[in-house]
Amino acid sequence: MKWCRTFAFAAVLLVPVMALCQEPDSTDAPPPVPVATDSAQILTPTDSTDTIPVEADSLSDVEGLDLSFEERYNKFRRDNIERPASLTAFDSLVAYFASERFNMRDETERSSFTDAGDYFRFDPSFAVMNWNQSPLRKTVQPFGLSGNRTNLVINRMPVSPFEHIVEPDGLVDLNDIPTALDDNVYVMSGPAGMLFGGRQTLATLVSLPEHHDDSEPHTGIFGDKGSFGYSWVRGGYSRRFPGGREIDASIGYREAEGAPSSLGDDVYHYAGNVYLPIGRDLGVRGQGQLYSRDGWIPARFDATGATVSRDRFDRNASVSFDWQDSSRTRRFETGYKYLRQGSFLEGRYRDKFSYTGHGGFFNSEFLRGNLLLALEAQGEHLTYTNSAGDFLSDVADVTLRLARLSRGCSL
Repeated sequence: MKWCRTFAFAAVLLVPVMALCQEPDSTDAPPPVPVATDSAQILTPTDSTDTIPVEADSLSDVEGLDLSFEERYNKFRRDNIERPASLTAFDSLVAYFASERFNMRDETERSSFTDAGDYFRFDPSFAVMNWNQSPLRKTVQPFGLSGNRTNLVINRMPVSPFEHIVEPDGLVDLNDIPTALDDNVYVMSGPAGMLFGGRQTLATLVSLPEHHDDSEPHTGIFGDKGSFGYSWVRGGYSRRFPGGREIDASIGYREAEGAPSSLGDDVYHYAGNVYLPIGRDLGVRGQGQLYSRDGWIPARFDATGATVSRDRFDRNASVSFDWQDSSRTRRFETGYKYLRQGSFLEGRYRDKFSYTGHGGFFNSEFLRGNLLLALEAQGEHLTYTNSAGDFLSDVADVTLRLARLSRGCSL
């Protein structure tokens, strides 16, 4: 068998060799191909159907890399459209009417600071009351007047914390206000604060996060320790993306054993504001605050030593859709807002109080020269609940704000 395989292999090699050695017929032979002396002058075959043309690459390796980078860069620019500056009535009003002499940031950083109530200590128009050495309750009264008479506009969102104590006074506990993102803090006396969305005419607090011109993330973590088991840790994150996206978010935790220890306190704060652009002229904004507090509050503590357990929570959020014209002189916004607040008391005095609200709003802003016109319409269905049952109310209002953006006079 071995010799058969050898014979077959030799036959395979012999057949093509014999074909090459056979002399061609003179009648069928093609014309002779001239032999060129210069290799650069060798003629190409006359029949191109038997060959596959190969085009030479006219680009060098470096040029190919440059072209690849340019394609990727153009795709990046298409995916990250540079949005022109947007019309925002709130920012314009801050720039023209929030004078730096109202800004308490420097004064606050040069002294001790525990909560938003400390922003008011440097203005003699406000009476600041701290109920205890630990962060039990801190209230502010403009010109010493009773009741809630101060607008609170935190990170561009008006808030109104709800609290019920054994002897209610209608005041707001400034410990309930998030402060992790605060950079510029404006304390205003008089009705000027109504321009920023408040309803009160006597005083306003406007706190804003730090503005960054770059697109890098900015973060910060702050921690404070004190007597009576006091600990306060909070952190914030802010970023402005090239395509127009914005995010400001914060989280905070505060605890204290209290003085005496029967007045302990635990607080969680979450706050955020996110803007997502859709193309050049559209966008979606979501903002909100979550707050939870467990602890104790005195009930005539100096006379009886009695305390009441309290469970506080505050949740408010809004989602809106806005659009602008190409000239950035008109802006419209519509959205939904949600409210859920409660104060549950247990002890010698017990009751449960809560608010639940659902509402919608529509805003339109116009800029004509240096004249800014802002029209706001909103409606809300509110349910108030206590031990006597549920109480319903429907509220609607329309607000017109007109401002002349001029540097001719200062506040």
